Amino acid sequence: MGVMVVMNMTIGERIKTIRKEKGLSQQALAKKTGLAKITISDYEAGKYVPRKENIIKIASALEVPPHQIGGSSLWNDLINLDSLQKESKMFDLIFTLYGDSVAETIHNFLSLTDEGQQKASEYIDLLMQKHKKE
Repeated sequence: MGVMVVMNMTIGERIKTIRKEKGLSQQALAKKTGLAKITISDYEAGKYVPRKENIIKIASALEVPPHQIGGSSLWNDLINLDSLQKESKMFDLIFTLYGDSVAETIHNFLSLTDEGQQKASEYIDLLMQKHKKE
């Protein structure tokens, strides 16, 4: 059974508890997040509080939702209802105009990491160049 993460722990304590529960060293977590080991160490020691984007990287690497590390205030910051409503209307419009497969393709693209989106975009550019010439 996993270690219980208590929300009144500091962010650093939550990172350390979950990291240990997942059997990762600070070095392994640093590698998975792209952050320096000293940064992970400083977060866990409470020397610094990670920015939202780093909390998200750490949560992703630890395979937990971001609010489990950053607390409920982070959860509220990450959810922007106006933005979600606009995105929902946009997807409805794309579905209406282009059909399910295009909407699903866009959804899949948006679910990629930044690096994945970059590589997919590069590949699409190559395909466009190739097929425009034909």
